[in-house]
Formats: sequence, structure tokens, C-alpha cells
Amino acid sequence: MESEALKSKIDVLKTEYYKLESTARQGNAEIKAELAVARERLANYELIEKELDQAIMHVANDSAVDEDGTNAVGNALIQTITSAPTTAKRRIQ
Repeated sequence: MESEALKSKIDVLKTEYYKLESTARQGNAEIKAELAVARERLANYELIEKELDQAIMHVANDSAVDEDGTNAVGNALIQTITSAPTTAKRRIQ
């Protein structure tokens, strides 16, 4: 009788262990997926930053200054940057 009770208890513990293991694996998979998405977003932001830096350096090296002391290309670049959508949903639109 005692051995049957212990076997039953072992079965319950095994079942609980397998449930916890499954939950942990699922959580780990979700974390890895979120990490992959975050890495991709970071890579995209770094690419955008590099392109902006190149554009700004190009404008800075351009000596085409208008009569009023402004740089039309630089002003257009600044206007474009400030009006660019900041969220992925808006960029898609």
C-alpha cells in the first residue's frame, strides 16, 4: 500500500515536472523570438542612423550657401527628417 502511494506521488510529481518544463521551454522560445525582433529593429535603426549621418555629412561638406546665408539642401534635409514617421505603423502607411 505504501509503495502504491509513493508511486502515485511520483507520478504526480513527474506530471508537474513535465508541465513546468514545457512552460519553461515555451517561455524561452518566446524570449528568443522577442530578442530576434529587437535585434532586427536595432539593425534597422543603426542603418537609418548611418544613412542620416552620411546625408548630414554630405550637406555639411556642400558649400552651396544661398544669398540669405541658408543652405536649401540642408533645410530640406532637416524638414524631411523632422516630418519622417517615427513608428513602424506610420512608415508603412
